[in-house]
Amino acid sequence: MGDGDFPARAERSARDDQEGPTKSVLILDEAREKWTEVAPMRYLYAIGGQSPVGESLATVERYDVEADEWQILSPLKQSRLLPGATGTKIGKRRFLAVVEGGEIAVGEVRATPRRTAELFDIDAGEWGLLDVLLPLPRGSNECATEEDGTVLTIGVALPEGDQLRLFSDVDALRQSTRSVG
Repeated sequence: MGDGDFPARAERSARDDQEGPTKSVLILDEAREKWTEVAPMRYLYAIGGQSPVGESLATVERYDVEADEWQILSPLKQSRLLPGATGTKIGKRRFLAVVEGGEIAVGEVRATPRRTAELFDIDAGEWGLLDVLLPLPRGSNECATEEDGTVLTIGVALPEGDQLRLFSDVDALRQSTRSVG
């Protein structure tokens, strides 16, 4: 996503001399087996989740590290429990991509995995539901962004009887400037 926007968890680093969350973000160069610090984190996003009564949420909040404040953003188009999220660019526009996750209603025991994805236009502050369905519904997955802006959705845990079956599938979402208006 660039410009200091990272949908990630921040944890205290051994190099930090302060208590609390860290502003540092590290990436792993697997070929060199070396961690490298990237631009300091500016925002942390809390996306979807599960309410105290058990239903999946469409809420989105953003923590501004510099201002030490939370901001409520426009809600997702669909509620999502455990979605994947990553930042991307389409042309020069910055987006937050939220992929799949599960839907659960009050009183249900198990979430129904989604096959959908949404893009949040960071500058406009608006969500758009993509009109493409992913081939495999994913109730819990990770996301990453390739250099060209392609969003990857990685892995999945699907219910099989009373257990979860893990898959290592990777699907790619490619967007063009035409598809985002």
